[in-house]
Amino acid sequence: MLDSSSSSDTNLFLLAKNEEQEEYQAKTASNSLYKSRCVAYVDQIFHISERGSNFKTETIAGIAMFFTSLYILKIQPYVLNGVGIPERSAFSSTALITGLATITTGYITTIPILLSTGMGENYFFSDRLVKHFNYHWRDASSLIVVEGLIFSILALIIFRKRISKALPPGFRIGVSFGIALFLGMVGMSTLLQSQGKGKSKNSNDSSNDDYEQNIDTIDVVISYPFILATVTLVAIVSMSARNLKSGFIVPSIICTIISIIIRLATRSLVYEGWALPRFGEIFFKLRFKWHLSAIYLLPSLIIDHMFDSLCTLLTIIHFAFLDNVSFDEEAFIALISGPRTKTLRFSMVLTGFWSAVSGLFCNSQICPFIESIVGSAAGAKTGFASVVTGLCFIISLFIYPITSLIPEEATTPLMIFTTAVVFSLSNYIDFNNLVVTIPIIVSTICIPLTQSVLIGTLLSYVFLVLCWLIGDNKKYKEISPSMIVLFILTLFSLIFYLFT
Repeated sequence: MLDSSSSSDTNLFLLAKNEEQEEYQAKTASNSLYKSRCVAYVDQIFHISERGSNFKTETIAGIAMFFTSLYILKIQPYVLNGVGIPERSAFSSTALITGLATITTGYITTIPILLSTGMGENYFFSDRLVKHFNYHWRDASSLIVVEGLIFSILALIIFRKRISKALPPGFRIGVSFGIALFLGMVGMSTLLQSQGKGKSKNSNDSSNDDYEQNIDTIDVVISYPFILATVTLVAIVSMSARNLKSGFIVPSIICTIISIIIRLATRSLVYEGWALPRFGEIFFKLRFKWHLSAIYLLPSLIIDHMFDSLCTLLTIIHFAFLDNVSFDEEAFIALISGPRTKTLRFSMVLTGFWSAVSGLFCNSQICPFIESIVGSAAGAKTGFASVVTGLCFIISLFIYPITSLIPEEATTPLMIFTTAVVFSLSNYIDFNNLVVTIPIIVSTICIPLTQSVLIGTLLSYVFLVLCWLIGDNKKYKEISPSMIVLFILTLFSLIFYLFT
């Protein structure tokens, strides 16, 4: 009887255990089915498998884009704080707008594009609107809102072939050289400043002059941040040459860990920890007390925005789709007239829309970032990489200041690598054609030299049209009415900028 009772208890125990296992397996299968459906849904939205990519590659590329553009969370609050906007609020608004703009653009266009507050545009906001024309930052923000809305409408209505005729082949990609070189200079500048070795020439200089430093070269070269940055850059180039997609982010992550350990050991790590974002001091604090100069400022803002955004977007889109796309007129017309029309047009519309939203947060204009090319170079072929990048910026909202955790020696190598990738596109440009070469050289020199995308692009376009009119007897016949209109507006904006 005892054996019978024991056997019965054992059977009941085994039966209960089997039921638990079956229930666990059913739950696991249900979760796996749910996950597979979610993955399939996301894959279908972004065409990840269709374009020969995968979630791992897209995620690594998205993180690489985040590391490359992280500098904006340090520079933008600094620039806006110089005109009276609280630094913590500027940090929160920049991280939020960058995250949301990048996510929506990646979702709609389905290619890796990063949108954030432009480097030239932020100095136009602070130095020109506020300091030079004596606008309060709340009034200047209302100008940004209006400009963003006008820009979106123009991009939606008169974009495509009319603009293509006004921006000849070669020039569209060539302007990006100056922007990329400016990016590399910003990276090196922030790296040198982080060491505290430099001293400003004059404390009363404008924010642009703050980057002009007297640096002890020997101290810089033997400092650990410079050595770490050099080793990281070499590792990125080496792994990229071996076609290792993780090479874009793994060296930067290792560099970040080493830097944190060193700064913890030397007690030089400044980190406040988790904190809630602040928007109350800036959100919707607009005023519309404009001066008469607004009549001239709005066209200048729109033209600057158009040149910067369009030339950068064309470079990103060409690089994202095909490695061997030519930059001739036929390829460009096919690009903006075929199935990718939505990609280019809606990218421009979203740029204007998020600029208007940025103005609501008392921030400067939003532009496509040339750093997006890092995502494509890392293997990204869809907008899912942009979603990853945007989510990283959203998370940064609650980590202040995140630039203390991810130092310049980890991000500067990626910025320099981006400059190199953009310049690698030079083989698509016919440099034997001096009519195009001279304007490209002008923009490449002027943008980093003046630290202004506006001046560089305006000067280069003026040189382009003048070269067409004077330098080539046949080129003047190819000048379209839209090119003439854009030239007049450009010349007007340049004269206004230089002599007011």
